[in-house]
Amino acid sequence: FPHCNPLLSHHHVNSTIRCVLMIEFICLCLQILVER
Repeated sequence: FPHCNPLLSHHHVNSTIRCVLMIEFICLCLQILVER
């Protein structure tokens, strides 16, 4: 799994959680844009 943030590469779990949160956030934004 590629790290989203190289600065957190030594915290694998942290970077993975951050990636997932970022993806969910983007999906939420897309949903809001589509509903408009």
